[in-house]
Amino acid sequence: LLRAHEKLWLTLSESDLAALDIHRDSWPPSTVFSYYGPLGFVLLLAGTLLVVRDVRRGALRPLALLLASAPFLFAVLMAIALVYDPWRGRFFMFPMALAAATWGVVLRRRWLAWGVTSIAVATLLLAYVHSVEKPAGIRLLDPGTARGVWGESRVVVQTWSRAGGTAEVAQFFARERSSGRVGLRIEEDDWVYPYFGRTLDREVFFVPVEASLDNLDWLVLRAGREEQPGPEWSLAFKSEEGWRVYRRSAG
Repeated sequence: LLRAHEKLWLTLSESDLAALDIHRDSWPPSTVFSYYGPLGFVLLLAGTLLVVRDVRRGALRPLALLLASAPFLFAVLMAIALVYDPWRGRFFMFPMALAAATWGVVLRRRWLAWGVTSIAVATLLLAYVHSVEKPAGIRLLDPGTARGVWGESRVVVQTWSRAGGTAEVAQFFARERSSGRVGLRIEEDDWVYPYFGRTLDREVFFVPVEASLDNLDWLVLRAGREEQPGPEWSLAFKSEEGWRVYRRSAG
């Protein structure tokens, strides 16, 4: 299916549609990219078709059809309201839960119930062992899997798949005190979770260039930003990519 999709759009000279996302692997065991995996796909497709049939026969109320179609309706809503990126799958948790409320119809078809159970067992094992974000360090089907996250520090596990300087900034803040106020001058989709600290005691603010820096303890500048915060700030960290963290001087 992937090859056919690429071939179709390349034949039509639409290379941007052939590669929906340059960072996406075709088959990664990743909770980010795979969304709900083959199990979710089979249950959503088969469950919706069975619900449609049972509603037409009068075995289910029409409300079941509305619940089953919630992910499809939400996909249309998302396409209108938001730009695609690989992390949008988390927004589907609620509509998928609504659809899952109707998947009991699958249990009535024993062959289908056993089939999805087999898919669940296999994919759960492989996704756990070969997870892109948190690999277990066990080699089953992926010869490249060697090092695992077990025994690593929290910040190493958090930044396992991060690049571009954010991992180094997160490691810097892991060594700083857990409370305080952090100002960010970064891009909208940059990673911000580690700035809050392990106990979520730091306050984090997006700070425009013209905004005051009063009452801030740190200021994070993304690579490529040239502004300087002022004489009362000292450079506490700079990554190889150019990310900078300034700390307010004691005086």
